[in-house]
Amino acid sequence: MWRRAGNRNWILLMAALILVVVVIGVFLPRWVDFIPPGISLSLALIATALITFFGFLWRGKDDPGLDEGDMRTAITVSVVTVWPVLVSLAAFLPEQTPGGQLPEITNTMLTSFTTITGVVIGFYFGASAYVQGKP
Repeated sequence: MWRRAGNRNWILLMAALILVVVVIGVFLPRWVDFIPPGISLSLALIATALITFFGFLWRGKDDPGLDEGDMRTAITVSVVTVWPVLVSLAAFLPEQTPGGQLPEITNTMLTSFTTITGVVIGFYFGASAYVQGKP
């Protein structure tokens, strides 16, 4: 599928891009006073999802057509990559709220996205096992 000789360098390049985007999202509100912290962190999550999805989709392209396995891999990698970024940003950079509690919408989003991540991983491995076991 997407396993090629230069794959390690490609993954390291995407990881570096994601790291840069998240660092900019974390520190941009401190550098520029008129940008609220929540907006820059949201944009960092969106950029993380887009970088991983289109990066793996483009990397897995062997021919002009798209393979189902390449699309499944791109979706799974983007969801699984966004989940730890979301959890770490929510855990280590909470909004300054009274009482130190996360807002209710953040808790709901974390719970829902954790469930979505589990479903995506289950379907990825289920579909991969089905494709490999098919005669």
